[in-house]
Amino acid sequence: MEKKEMLKLIKEEGKIARRFFVMNSFDGILTVLGVLLAMYFFQQEDSRFVILSCMAPALGLMVSGIWSAYSIEKVERAKELDKIEEKMLRNLEKTKIGERLNLLVLMDSFINGISPLIVSMIIVSPFALSLLQFIEIQTAFHTSFALAGILLFGLGAFIGRIGEKNKTLTGLSMLVVGLLVATLLYVLNSSLRGV
Repeated sequence: MEKKEMLKLIKEEGKIARRFFVMNSFDGILTVLGVLLAMYFFQQEDSRFVILSCMAPALGLMVSGIWSAYSIEKVERAKELDKIEEKMLRNLEKTKIGERLNLLVLMDSFINGISPLIVSMIIVSPFALSLLQFIEIQTAFHTSFALAGILLFGLGAFIGRIGEKNKTLTGLSMLVVGLLVATLLYVLNSSLRGV
């Protein structure tokens, strides 16, 4: 009984970790893309300001992701442990199963928090080159937009692979979402110019 429950738990865990990774990476990409587009429309020329403006929400997403996942997963894992304990008629908190569940809570929380931070750092990285005067800030903006598009497409393709769907189509569908964000911000920027 113990081994069966453990194998089931490990199998399910991979799915949960993947969901956390995809959801929060997507949130991170779109959040930073939104900030970058606003900076671009207002012709921001200070790379430090762009980096700080993008990394502030990314750090917020990281802390929120870790804390929310930890709070939710701790409760969910405690329920799972209670069910296993009922079947086995013993306390499993100090056993390998209990330790494994606690480890999974920490792992899920970490993945939930770190994924938006990583994608945000990748997208913002051209501005570090701009800050060091290796490239112009306009080149940094264009490179960052390209990186955001590549990451969106890659995330979509990854979802397609998991779901055994057409990876190109799922990648393009994610890219369309990024273009939708860009279009909405462009319309908003245009409407604010008249105010």
